[in-house]
Amino acid sequence: MMIEKSMTRLWPAQAWRHRRAPRAARAPSVSASAFTLVELLVVIAIIAILAALIVGLTGIAGYNKVKHRLATEREQIKGAIEKYHKELGFYPPDNPDPKKSRFSPLYYELTGTTNLTAAQLTVLGVKGIANVEGKNFLPNMKPSGSGEDPVNQRVRLLAVPYGAPSGNINAWNYRSSKPDHNTETYDLWADVVVGGKNLTIANWQD
Repeated sequence: MMIEKSMTRLWPAQAWRHRRAPRAARAPSVSASAFTLVELLVVIAIIAILAALIVGLTGIAGYNKVKHRLATEREQIKGAIEKYHKELGFYPPDNPDPKKSRFSPLYYELTGTTNLTAAQLTVLGVKGIANVEGKNFLPNMKPSGSGEDPVNQRVRLLAVPYGAPSGNINAWNYRSSKPDHNTETYDLWADVVVGGKNLTIANWQD
């Protein structure tokens, strides 16, 4: 007893270690900051929801971007058609076959291009271009605003920059002889698919 008291008084740290037996069998403690399985699952679920929201918002933004661009191009073409009508007194002719509204001579009429072959005129359903003076009502049209159809005598059409079949072009549809919607004037529309959604931009909308 005297020895133990002496050790406590002289060497308190050594005496404490002497009294406290090591716990060799004690299991290592788990840190309180470690994630449990439930917490990990919750984090993964939150990440998945955020990812889905981001993808959805990206799709909506892309859809609205295409819609805005096509609406802008529609207004440009409408303006050119109205100028054509004001100067020539009639709307540009269309393809008389209602099933071939995309194969109208609208590009040639609005740009004043008259050097078509007989085969091209046949595809467009006309005998000639009514804009015989060659007036250009689309002077600011971008290169992407038109394109040649490689299958049908390479006729040039007013192009839609979206939804083109492989190796071909998507074109604006035009009806002036027997329009279904604007019966006193003309119908102009484009059909595209954006993000799996069908989008129609037409002059009878808005």
